[in-house]
Amino acid sequence: MKAMKLFKQRNYKILNVFISIIFSLPITAHAARPLFTDDAGPVGHNITELELGYFIDEDYYYQWIEFFLNHGFSERFDLGIIVTYEVKPYRELDKFPDIIFKFALLEERNNIPAISSTIEINYPYFSNLLRYNLIVSKTLNPFIFHLNLDFLIGLRSGIDTRNFSFAAEYNIIEKCNLVAEVYDILIGEARWSYTKGQIGINYQILDKLALDIGAYRFLKEPYFTYYGWSTTFGLTLNF
Repeated sequence: MKAMKLFKQRNYKILNVFISIIFSLPITAHAARPLFTDDAGPVGHNITELELGYFIDEDYYYQWIEFFLNHGFSERFDLGIIVTYEVKPYRELDKFPDIIFKFALLEERNNIPAISSTIEINYPYFSNLLRYNLIVSKTLNPFIFHLNLDFLIGLRSGIDTRNFSFAAEYNIIEKCNLVAEVYDILIGEARWSYTKGQIGINYQILDKLALDIGAYRFLKEPYFTYYGWSTTFGLTLNF
């Protein structure tokens, strides 16, 4: 659920959307921090998940903390909220958190991948816009793969921004996973785009607590020739 917050466009003003959707079936494949790519798996009925991440930009100038609290209201529906606190250069709390609705569409079975979707609302940054993400996850032992197709959609102007991301998880040893991803962003009518990649590790230190660390960088960006590494580390707690 985690890449959308980083790509939020600050120049948008107002969004007021009402959505009523009914989907069925639970999902089984799960991704985890430090991936920005989302997974198709809801957290589970009556389970609450807290993700806490600290991000350090490549030049150490920008640093921020991201809180993601997610609750499973059923086996097929989650409701989450993302709040960001900027540590550097300004100590400032984001007053307008992201609200994310996640719906399970299809359960993983045999050759069929798990499929779900999310709808994100941010008031008042998104003006007459909503963000829709189609998520596909598939386990092919010893790997788990995740594909995201993310669209920022103008209610009057059509599709504004397209995000594509692909991630893989590999179990190195018991309770420890190596993760990697590539994501590509195409922004608006200007057709400006960039590509980033990440590699990281997460470790299930307790039954309900996992720690993680990751490093990510630009692979393609039209305005810079030097691509430094940014870092993130954090934890995931289920209760």
